Amino acid sequence: GESHRARIPAWCNIQISNSTLEAEKPRTFYSLDTTGGVFIASYESEKWTIEQRIFAHRYYTRAIVNQFVIFHKGTN
Repeated sequence: GESHRARIPAWCNIQISNSTLEAEKPRTFYSLDTTGGVFIASYESEKWTIEQRIFAHRYYTRAIVNQFVIFHKGTN
C-alpha cells in the first residue's frame, strides 16, 4: 500500500560517477571505523585510489560530512 512516511531528500547521498570509473572498473572496498565514527568507501585502480569518508560533524550534530581523498599512484 501507500507509505505514510514523508519523502525527505537525502542531500548527503553523494556518490562518485564518471565514465573513467566505468571504463577502468576499479575494485571497491567498504569499511566502517566504529571508533572514529567514519564510513569509508574506497575505489582502487592501477593508477589511483579514491576514498570517500562519510561522518557526522563533531559540533554541528545535524550535519553529515563527505570527504574525498584522491591518491595518485605515480610512476617515474
